[in-house]
Amino acid sequence: MASSSTASPASAPPSLSFEQTDKLGLSPFCQRLERYLIVESGFVEGSLVVALNAPFGGGKTTFLEMWKTDLLNRRQSPAGETAFTAPMPVMLNAWESDYCGDPLVAILAGLLKAVDHWKGKDAPQPSEKASLWESAKDVAWFSVSLANDVAAKPTGLNPVKAGEFAEKKKKERAAKTPDFITLFNQRKDALEKLKEQMAATFSGTSTKVIVFVDELDRCRPDYAVSYLETIKHVFNVKGMIFVLAVDLHHLEVSTKSLFGSDLKFPEYFRKFSHRTFNLPEPEAGSIGTLLEEMVAKHVTRRGQRNSAFKGGDYLVRMTGPLVCAWRMTPRQLHEAFRILGHSLAIEGVHGEMSTHNEVVSLAYLYLCLAYVGAPAVYKNLRQGGHSPDQMRFLFQLSPLDYKSKANWAQLYMTGTNSDFSNYDANTHDLMKKAVPDDEYPQYQKSFNIALGHHPAPFKQICQRIENAIRFEDNAS
Repeated sequence: MASSSTASPASAPPSLSFEQTDKLGLSPFCQRLERYLIVESGFVEGSLVVALNAPFGGGKTTFLEMWKTDLLNRRQSPAGETAFTAPMPVMLNAWESDYCGDPLVAILAGLLKAVDHWKGKDAPQPSEKASLWESAKDVAWFSVSLANDVAAKPTGLNPVKAGEFAEKKKKERAAKTPDFITLFNQRKDALEKLKEQMAATFSGTSTKVIVFVDELDRCRPDYAVSYLETIKHVFNVKGMIFVLAVDLHHLEVSTKSLFGSDLKFPEYFRKFSHRTFNLPEPEAGSIGTLLEEMVAKHVTRRGQRNSAFKGGDYLVRMTGPLVCAWRMTPRQLHEAFRILGHSLAIEGVHGEMSTHNEVVSLAYLYLCLAYVGAPAVYKNLRQGGHSPDQMRFLFQLSPLDYKSKANWAQLYMTGTNSDFSNYDANTHDLMKKAVPDDEYPQYQKSFNIALGHHPAPFKQICQRIENAIRFEDNAS
């Protein structure tokens, strides 16, 4: 039963862990969610199915990988032998099996791969593994033999080879070729036998398996719906928990392309999922660590890329509330910091800017974040505009931090080359407090040193960022 569905056996080396990878402090959320799932699974008739919702790039895959590693580590620890034995994690990537056409075979392949590597006192007995394999083979053979209608779809199946294989198996299983009604009934019986065998393997006094399903929202609409239906009808087995990592908005759009725009998606999705949880969005208090790591990874990695970035961790952490306000995903942040690293890359070891130019580094950081996370703000600054509303927005991000207010004010006033007279009375007072008259020339000088007395520093920095994106020379 070849399949592209990815299953992670217990012997696989952990790649991501909460201890080393969790820069957003998601471990407590994972612990609370797991405790809920373990308890709640006792209150449902069959398998417990929940959705973990986050937008594309929101960190769902990383979270599931860290959770899987945590489960595997607890299963292998001495404490697990005497206290609580963590459920066996199974990781499935629905999108990787999309082209195969049949989600049943894909799920079975991933589940059986994990069962083969299952060790511990809660592992199935060899006889149970063998029976589960035989039941799965019966169902898989029927899936292939009835695949004539699927083969005509863009699933990647070879109709000729599938037909020859199905015919061979039918001859082995019966003296004469049965009609399709008989095949349908036999397949239904095989599915019932499979469900009985899964119940015998996975049921018990505690949850034995947590199946993580990733990338379901990236699948073709018909395959995604078929995947959900398969979990509901075939894998509705006590002792199993399914966690579906999805972008519900995208899945809703995809599903409505099949059933029409009038579909009441929340009610429709409740057919498949008992509960929906949102993966916590980054908070200002926890995102600073992630931002610092991205600077080290994409911007200031010595020996591989020399950078003009100055300002240290404070400037990076200062943008944390901004990142949260713009609701930027981890994937968007990676893109923004890659652009920042490329924009500030310099030739040679001694070509760094003066330490007096932290304001320039902050300008690059701010504009790169805006380029990815707030295109309208970036476009306005690119065109030389400046908005009192945007200035007040930046002030409100750090209501108790005078230094941050001063930095934002200095950045905005010098970056747009504007003066206080362009702002209303309230903003004028704020700016006056943050940038005293005797300090303003010092920060204007920072831009002048770096940018050659350019009349609109933000516009020039935007041009340099776009040159870096287009791999054009920034020397001029």
